[in-house]
Amino acid sequence: MPAMLTRPTTNATGVTRPANGNGRTVLPPPKLYTVDDWVAFEETKDRKHELRNGVFIEMAGATYEHNTIAANLLVALAIAIPETCQAIGSDQKVHIENTNGLYPDIVVVCGKPEIGVASALYNPLLIVEVLSPSTAGDDRGEKFEKYRTRPTLTHYVLVEQHRASVEHFQRGDNGVWFLAAEHHVIDDTLTVTLAGATIAVPLAAIYRRVSFAPVDAVEGDEAG
Repeated sequence: MPAMLTRPTTNATGVTRPANGNGRTVLPPPKLYTVDDWVAFEETKDRKHELRNGVFIEMAGATYEHNTIAANLLVALAIAIPETCQAIGSDQKVHIENTNGLYPDIVVVCGKPEIGVASALYNPLLIVEVLSPSTAGDDRGEKFEKYRTRPTLTHYVLVEQHRASVEHFQRGDNGVWFLAAEHHVIDDTLTVTLAGATIAVPLAAIYRRVSFAPVDAVEGDEAG
């Protein structure tokens, strides 16, 4: 049987769209953005946007606790890391690949920063995300998965904002990621090796000026 011929359709706006073999209108696929579009897109917006699989996602505002923890840890890292390293705050883009780019809360780079399209960083060594109820699943899941594709990334640190809790994930020599340490007591200390130097950041410094409700506090006997 010969193939059925179909005719294109014209809508009310005069835009012609081809029809498929079933006689149904075929809509064009949605536009997928790339990192080349990032700067121009954000210039028209009031808030930062992450690029996820070709789609720009608006970033929500953060709480006082989130901002305080991020600022505390940024300062502590800047003081503790070797001279060859640099700690950068949440306005620094990180390049994942052509249709993905993210804004971590803190990123540390050692050696010369490799900056590419949209002023995005290509060679992060350590990334920190401060968790919130609405973003924790993403930070542990898809976002972590995307970060892991950066070959230079070796450390990933997750910090709770409503209780004293810090998790440190590390890429092993075999390329496999593992939970290197977790801290659930305010008297604990986060230790990380960067550029051959082991740095120590007390949780008390991370949570300076942050108060927890008693129900959210983690008891000492739960420490890992």
